[in-house]
Amino acid sequence: MKQLNKDFYDKLPSMVCEQLDNSIIPKLCEKEGFNEVWEEYRQHILNTNMDDMKMPYSIFKKIDK
Repeated sequence: MKQLNKDFYDKLPSMVCEQLDNSIIPKLCEKEGFNEVWEEYRQHILNTNMDDMKMPYSIFKKIDK
């Protein structure tokens, strides 16, 4: 797996970053499509204001099967 770009972490609450690092990435990083979904979530966070941000599993559920 390539290095994940976490440049959007500064826009997230720390508990969401912890959820990504401790649960989502370890659980899903080897699944097909992870990098594409990671980039989708990254772009969502970078292009959305705080009030409209989705929680990670709303996007990562696409590959959590």
